[in-house]
Amino acid sequence: MTYGEELAKQHGFKLKYKALDNGTVAYTVKKTIFVNDLLPEVRQNFGIAHEIAHHMLGHFEKGNITSEMELEADDEAAEMLLPQYELSRLRNLHSIKERFPHVSYEVIAKQLAKRGYQFAIFDNRKLTDASREPVSRVIRRVARKSFDERRDIREDEMKAYYVPPNGVWERVIVVW
Repeated sequence: MTYGEELAKQHGFKLKYKALDNGTVAYTVKKTIFVNDLLPEVRQNFGIAHEIAHHMLGHFEKGNITSEMELEADDEAAEMLLPQYELSRLRNLHSIKERFPHVSYEVIAKQLAKRGYQFAIFDNRKLTDASREPVSRVIRRVARKSFDERRDIREDEMKAYYVPPNGVWERVIVVW
């Protein structure tokens, strides 16, 4: 049983897996969460937690889901999957991922940002997300070096974590 399946069971939801259009990760109808079976398990886990968060926050009873509600559900889902108190003991992205394999590196970076860290995520050498804009040349240089050498790089107060390719992308996350 996957982490997402356990989470759904704990909260009284049924899961149905199927291919979903337009990049949809998951959606809910009554107490059934429909999950995109084409996505990696960590994305499915987040989608399941996100839908449970909508339910816990009472969003479905309020009518149309707003962009503010989506962000609120994202925050609650991230906390469900990787509680903040766990991050006080673990600082290295790889050790966090090892302890919480059901969570994506992206969620880890965003949870670290809540603790005051900054981050920049580069997928296939392109900046795809950051906790702060603009991203300096120094950060971009460290990310390029991490890609080129295919390893983690520490420079001054920042660390670039190399995430090996998963078939879709090669990723470097710089944290400072």
